[in-house]
Amino acid sequence: MIRRTQRLITKSLQILLMSFLLAVIAAYSVQAAEAEIYITIRADGLGLYEAIVTIANNPGIAGYDIVMEFDNTILTPVSIEEGDTLGGMIFISNMSGATEERIAEMDAVTAVWGAAVDNDENGVIYTVLFRASEAATGSTKLRLVSRGIGNAAGQAVDFTLIGAEIDFGGDYIFYDVSDDEPDEGVANPANIALLLVIALLVMIIIILIIIIVIKSRKRKYGSKMYRPRG
Repeated sequence: MIRRTQRLITKSLQILLMSFLLAVIAAYSVQAAEAEIYITIRADGLGLYEAIVTIANNPGIAGYDIVMEFDNTILTPVSIEEGDTLGGMIFISNMSGATEERIAEMDAVTAVWGAAVDNDENGVIYTVLFRASEAATGSTKLRLVSRGIGNAAGQAVDFTLIGAEIDFGGDYIFYDVSDDEPDEGVANPANIALLLVIALLVMIIIILIIIIVIKSRKRKYGSKMYRPRG
């Protein structure tokens, strides 16, 4: 019975190690592939359109420099407002302090944010308000371009940037500049790592209990073994 239990422990350890490695690889893949910054559109029905920029599956960043490109024959930026998700020390834009004439000539709006420490919150990071031309028909696209996204250690952090398409007929659809659809159901890699650590600790405790039981049985039955008299 003892040998059978020992074989069971060995197999359990092998399965545990393999599962742990596979889960770590899966968690790393989620973190590398699913971090996203994307646009959603909200309209007032009177020619004004909000381009809401959201960060999702954020692994932790301390700064970004993002450009929103658009067709300035159709759209004119009115304002830009920082969201309350990341906070931070710096938020500036090329719209800051620009004249109406200069803004009317823009075909891109920049947003630069910075902080002293990493922030892994998810949500709206900024919103750009546009006014559409009265002659606007069909649709037009907004495109996000990164000039740099990084963490407090100075390392670049990869994100999938997803623009949007404004349909002046009233329908708003996601437009992905990298041909990847946003996936909002992905688990946070940090939570996955925590669950893996907890599972590993639980398995180690169970195995230690089994070892203790085996040793106690050895002592119990070993003391009752028949010894011939000399």
